[in-house]
Amino acid sequence: KKYIQNNIQMADNKNQNRSRNRRKRQHSDDRNNKEHPAKKSFSPKYQPPSDAALALSASLKNLSSKKRLRETLNLYNDASNDDVRDSHHGSIVVDCCARCGAVEEGEKIIQNMKESGMQVSVQANTALLKGYAHSGQMAKGFELYASMCHSKERRKKPNVRTLNTLLRGCLWTAAAQSDSIVAGGIITGEEAWCMSVQQQKQKSAVMMQP
Repeated sequence: KKYIQNNIQMADNKNQNRSRNRRKRQHSDDRNNKEHPAKKSFSPKYQPPSDAALALSASLKNLSSKKRLRETLNLYNDASNDDVRDSHHGSIVVDCCARCGAVEEGEKIIQNMKESGMQVSVQANTALLKGYAHSGQMAKGFELYASMCHSKERRKKPNVRTLNTLLRGCLWTAAAQSDSIVAGGIITGEEAWCMSVQQQKQKSAVMMQP
């Protein structure tokens, strides 16, 4: 447990440093936009979310914060939102499922996102991983984490929060054998940490290429 706690603390510190740097960059951007308002513009490839999409996000977050799962699912699946619904909304709903202990519902949302051609973001997968961690399903949790690490798409790679979520699950759950796979506890925690280190090495090697 001490080993896992140390890893979680290291991940937390790294996440805090990244958040601090993001805030500094945002503050700098905001200041530049005030000083040079003409420079503020959207990339041609970037389309800001519509008012309807923002309203749906706000409503889903509000219901999720109150753990009103059934209402969250009903709103998300409402036919009136078919032209608005996106991966961000899916992430909010999966997170609500995880917080309410409805892991199977979260899995269904992820599957529906894939079948509809919607991108399953790292946030959505991390939310599902949280559900696995809270319910003690560490074999599924580690399988999901490993698949994210092996993904060829950079945006689907696990981030610090993903690793943190898995390590917390390892801290809460003792190692147990499931289908000839031992998952949970320090065993899975160490494997996940090694995979994360390997991923960072690969990322650094790519960045150093001329």
